[in-house]
Amino acid sequence: MTGSAMTLQSLRTASSRATLKHGDQSFEATNPLSHGGRRRKPFAWHSTLLRALCFLLTVLAGIGPINAAVIADFQLLTWGDSQAGTELPSASGRKPSAGYPAASDWLIFTPDDQAPGSNYNPQGALSHSLADIPGTGGSSFNMAPSLTGTISLEFAASGLGVWDISVTGLAYSGQATPVMFMNQFLVTPETSAAQNGGFIVDGMGNSGTWNASAAGAWTIQYGLDFYLATNADGDPASGDVDATFNDTVQQGYLLPISLLTAEGLSSLSLDDPAGMYAGDFATYLLNEIAPRLPEEATYLLVTQMSKVNPDYSEVGLPITTNTLIGNTTIAFTTGAIPEPSTFVMLFLAVGLIGCSFRRRIPSENCSTR
Repeated sequence: MTGSAMTLQSLRTASSRATLKHGDQSFEATNPLSHGGRRRKPFAWHSTLLRALCFLLTVLAGIGPINAAVIADFQLLTWGDSQAGTELPSASGRKPSAGYPAASDWLIFTPDDQAPGSNYNPQGALSHSLADIPGTGGSSFNMAPSLTGTISLEFAASGLGVWDISVTGLAYSGQATPVMFMNQFLVTPETSAAQNGGFIVDGMGNSGTWNASAAGAWTIQYGLDFYLATNADGDPASGDVDATFNDTVQQGYLLPISLLTAEGLSSLSLDDPAGMYAGDFATYLLNEIAPRLPEEATYLLVTQMSKVNPDYSEVGLPITTNTLIGNTTIAFTTGAIPEPSTFVMLFLAVGLIGCSFRRRIPSENCSTR
C-alpha cells in the first residue's frame, strides 16, 4: 500500500472513531462487517430479556386480559341448626331486636336479640331487611324479614388499590313471619319495573367503588336500585312489584378473609356503617361472623343501607311511601378477586422491558453516512 493510501485509510479510521465518540450512529457502529469482516455477536442481555418478557406474557395470559372485569358471586351467610354447636349457637329462630319502638342494633348474636320461635328465620339468616312501617325513624322497626340469596358484583380496576364495581345480580328471599314474605330483586334498565314509568325506578344506579387496601380501610360503597315483592297481595315472585327503591346506597366493607384475625383487624378502624351498634364492630366480626364462615370463603362483604322511603308503593299494602326501610347484609364469596396492583405491576414490568428492548437494540435501518 502506498503512503498516500495509508494516510487516507488512517484519516478515515480516525474520522469514524471521532464520530462514534460524539454519540453518532456511524458505519462502524452499525455495520456488522466493520470489525475485521466478522459479524458482531448479539448483546448478552438480548436472550435474557426475551425470556423474561415471554414469562411475564405467559403469566398475564394465565390471569386474563389486564382490563378484564372480575365477577364474584356472594352468598348471604346463614348459620342453621345443622351447623350450630355449643360455642356457636344457631341463628334459626333469631331476629334482631324489634321491640317496637325500642332501639335496635340491626344485628343478631348480640344481647338484644329476640327469639320468637324456630319457624321464624328457619334457615338461620344473618342478614335482614328492616321495615319501620309507620316511618317513626331512628333504629327501630316492627318487621324484619330474614334474607337469604345471592348478590353478584363485577369489579374493574380503576387505579392502584381501587376497583370500580357494578351490581350485576341480586335475588333475596325474605321471611318476615312464618306466613309473611318480602323478597328483594335487582332493577336494571332492562327490567320491566324500570320500563314502567309509574314505578319510579330506572335501574341506572347499580355501581360504586371498592378501596381494596388497608389504607382505604377496605371500604365499599355502591348504589342499588331494587324492588320488593310481598305476598300481602299474592305471590311474592319476581314479577310482582310492590315497592321500588331508586338510587339507594349500600355502605360497608369488603374484607379479605385473611384479615379476620385479632392482628389483622387491629390496624383497621371499623364501625357498623349505619351506626346502630354501640359495641366494638371489629370484635363482633371476629367473634360472631368469622367463625361461621365456610373454610373456602375468600372475602367477607358486610353492608348496611340506612333507612329510606320507597319511591313507589302499591296501594293497599302495609308498606307505603311513608314507610322506612333499612337493611344489614352479610355475605361471602369463594371466588378470587386479584388486587388491582397485581395488574398494574405486571403491565409496568412488560412496558419497561419493552422500552429497554427498543432503546438498546440498534436499528438495522440506521444510516451509514
